[in-house]
Amino acid sequence: MTRIEDKLFVDRFKLGPEPHIKVKDGNLCLKCVRKQCSIGCPSDCWKINDKGIAEVNVDGCLECGTCRVICDEFLNVDWDYPQGGFGVLYRLG
Repeated sequence: MTRIEDKLFVDRFKLGPEPHIKVKDGNLCLKCVRKQCSIGCPSDCWKINDKGIAEVNVDGCLECGTCRVICDEFLNVDWDYPQGGFGVLYRLG
């Protein structure tokens, strides 16, 4: 089985000075039972920390927007496109 890291290695990522995705309010994560942000991200950028709060690492983000759609109960994801010239650079399409 191919690892996510191996698949992402094909693409290149240029990180901007500020992350383009943030958790709006960590306390809302504590109320979320499903934690779907940590399951739905195809590049595995979301993790739940020891306190039960979602954390995002934008390095490897495919900019698909799944996280903002899947957090439908609390709308707790602040998502925007990266600043011009930054973000994912797809090499194979």
